Amino acid sequence: MSKLTIKKMGLFATPTSQQDITDWIEKFPAEQRIALLTVMGMTWNFLAQAVDDHNTYGGDAVSTGDE
Repeated sequence: MSKLTIKKMGLFATPTSQQDITDWIEKFPAEQRIALLTVMGMTWNFLAQAVDDHNTYGGDAVSTGDE
């Protein structure tokens, strides 16, 4: 089975916990927080699905975005 790799995006900070992300979101006006929380949740679910697919089907099941 191939190894799953996700590279960091250099432009962004790397939080150490989900709480770091929600603390950052709480600094925004209330009307913007729902969109930011939605993006956080969607990103989490995207990565969770990629890991699940990898663990179930192997490395060939996860798109690298390079094709």
